[in-house]
Amino acid sequence: MNLPALFATPEMAILLKWTGLLALGWTAHGALRRHHARWRLILWRGVLCLGLALPLALFSQSPG
Repeated sequence: MNLPALFATPEMAILLKWTGLLALGWTAHGALRRHHARWRLILWRGVLCLGLALPLALFSQSPG
């Protein structure tokens, strides 16, 4: 099994980005745990929107 080729697939790239995004979300959630629940709701809605945009960003072309 060629391990670097496994990480080169688009599915694995999306999975790794989702994992990083969720880890960042949980870290921010821990920092906001003593604040108003509205901030945590805004945080998780933002994580959801960014997570849904990850596959689109992977297949779109960027200049440069």
